[in-house]
Amino acid sequence: MTIAAPQTRIGPVMRLHTATLSSLLWMVPIIGAIFAVILAASIVVGNDTNTTTATPQVVIYIFIYVTAILAITQMAPYALSFGVTRRVFLTATLTFYSIMTAAITVIMAGLASVEHLTNGWGVEMSFFRVIPEVPVSTLIAWLALLLFLTSAATVGFLTGAIFLRWGAAGVWAAVLGLIVVIGVIAIGVLQFGWWEPIRNAVSEAPLEVLLIGGLIGVVAVSTLATTAIFRRTAV
Repeated sequence: MTIAAPQTRIGPVMRLHTATLSSLLWMVPIIGAIFAVILAASIVVGNDTNTTTATPQVVIYIFIYVTAILAITQMAPYALSFGVTRRVFLTATLTFYSIMTAAITVIMAGLASVEHLTNGWGVEMSFFRVIPEVPVSTLIAWLALLLFLTSAATVGFLTGAIFLRWGAAGVWAAVLGLIVVIGVIAIGVLQFGWWEPIRNAVSEAPLEVLLIGGLIGVVAVSTLATTAIFRRTAV
């Protein structure tokens, strides 16, 4: 791979990430197999509950998370060996995964539309549709799915950056640290009697704000943390 000028480097780095698509595409037969099993079961025993499953979203999240880790741990050393700067690599990687998660969301929306038009594939089954139990508009629900999948990528980037700098021990230390921080915050909230005001504030806030704001927060924090760690990592 030949990378010439800085302004032309983002494109080649994005093409480099297509090498991980073969791993990501494994989610298609896995989701397809799960769909076939649930559809067959619905045909045989019926589907009186008409419940919605989050299975495809969870499977896609896991695959994006894993490939995002590989994008940092395997692709970064290769790209940087060609003179690509860390800033360009991160920009290209974020752009690539943003496009990919948007495309996946559009495909999911298309399949959900087909599911709706066919009355749940003829058996009133809900598989690709966003979970209706969450009382938000359809647009907000699909935006939340987009941000949910994007967070899988950014959290994967952060995991990969931590692994590159501190190894597996660093990843487990980060998990332990996160648990400790959450525990300390929870104890502090209970100790100082902040639980009731926090619960009231959350219950009064619009669900759309909490849902979208929370996901944006996860994406922003994990992206900033990845950038800070990756810039100081010797590759």
